[in-house]
Amino acid sequence: MTMLASLFSPSPLLTTAASTSSSFFNPRKRSEREYLTFLSGFRKLAPVGAVLDNLALSDVGLQDQISSADDVTSAERKDADGQVYYEYEVAGAGAHSLISVTCARNKLYAHFVTAPNPEWGRDEAVLRRLHQSFKTVDFSGQD
Repeated sequence: MTMLASLFSPSPLLTTAASTSSSFFNPRKRSEREYLTFLSGFRKLAPVGAVLDNLALSDVGLQDQISSADDVTSAERKDADGQVYYEYEVAGAGAHSLISVTCARNKLYAHFVTAPNPEWGRDEAVLRRLHQSFKTVDFSGQD
């Protein structure tokens, strides 16, 4: 476990037939949260503009944050292995979120790091490092 991950304690794991979700929180600042979900049946990412809108359809809190946001940015990046990630930053009226989305092994992975604006102002560097640590790993080529 990385040093950053050890700052966050797990909450219950949620599983459905097509998806698994797990959320973590900072035990010293419970309002700082990390959330990871994956959904089966996705071979590739939709266009970058459509993905965030589709995620928001199933998350009323994200819908509210986007609708009240001062700024929403999106970008596409590739890691050293060529894996494509969509990166979103939502600077909402009450909270700040960093979101990464990628597809690997026929699953869509979405990683969220969210904090209320006062905590974001104090802990931005740590929260960004936590967000940047998200990566899918393929062990299929190893013994």
